[in-house]
Order: sequence, then C-alpha cells, then structure tokens
Amino acid sequence: MAVCYSALWFYASRGRRLLADTADPRLVSGISRSFAPGTAIYAIATLSSLISAYLAVALYALIALFYVAESAIFGRGNAEPG
Repeated sequence: MAVCYSALWFYASRGRRLLADTADPRLVSGISRSFAPGTAIYAIATLSSLISAYLAVALYALIALFYVAESAIFGRGNAEPG
C-alpha cells in the first residue's frame, strides 16, 4: 500500500502535473520528503514479521506514531488562520 500511495503521490507531484496551481511548494516538498522513506520503512517492518510478530506490530505502531507526530509538527506552520 505504501508503494502504491507513494507512486501515486510522486506521479502527481512530479512537475506539479496534477496539483493545483495554488498548492504551496513548501508543503508539496514536505509531503514528498515524508513519503520518500515510507516504502523502505514498511518493507523492513514487514520483513521483521519473519523474526517476531510482536516486533512487526511494534514497528507498525511506531511508523503510525511517527507519521501522526510528523504531520502534527510540520502541519502547524501551513495552516491558514481561520
């Protein structure tokens, strides 16, 4: 799933071919940077299940927490005042 989602994002964002003209370049760059390691991280977590199911569950939980924290930290500066 990470591979497909990353492929979709990078296809859409490369050359800004499928992004709105008003999309903030800093936000687009930040999303791309956060997606870049995702496929490798998920592959490692999946392969870790061959060693231990508990390890795989822990790694997936850490991945989820990382992306929640990352979006909360880096998403604040891009929010428009309401």
